[in-house]
Amino acid sequence: MNLFFALPLVVLASPMVALAEEEDAATIAPSLGAKFGVIMEIEGRVVDDRDTRQRSDLGKTLIEVHYVGEKKLPTPVVIGLATFTFADVKIPERGAWVRFRGYESGGFTGIPKAAFADLPSVATAGHRFVCEFQLTKALDPKHAPSKPKQ
Repeated sequence: MNLFFALPLVVLASPMVALAEEEDAATIAPSLGAKFGVIMEIEGRVVDDRDTRQRSDLGKTLIEVHYVGEKKLPTPVVIGLATFTFADVKIPERGAWVRFRGYESGGFTGIPKAAFADLPSVATAGHRFVCEFQLTKALDPKHAPSKPKQ
């Protein structure tokens, strides 16, 4: 057995075991139904904190996803949008119906409650995992809602 390759697997697995043993540990799962890092197409409406009415969304550009690939979601999912600085992908303004190719990713944000034993108390949404959709390409929408006749 080659210990060089076995050692990192043990190190990576240890934090997962410790996390699973905590009472309030949350399951980390993607929001859009595919695995993290899988290239997919999403379609929906660009939104922001005025639509979600969530203080944690202040200043963020989000998408209210109605379609993943060709599948219409039973309930739209709101997820943050991220772009690469070196990619030529522009996010249209709030309210625009868009289709993007990319992948779901995410990371931790916030402060765990236990940290306030050492820190002054501040308003926070708590320590949590937040998903985002990393854009790789803007596409032409396929399912744009029709505009109401006036």
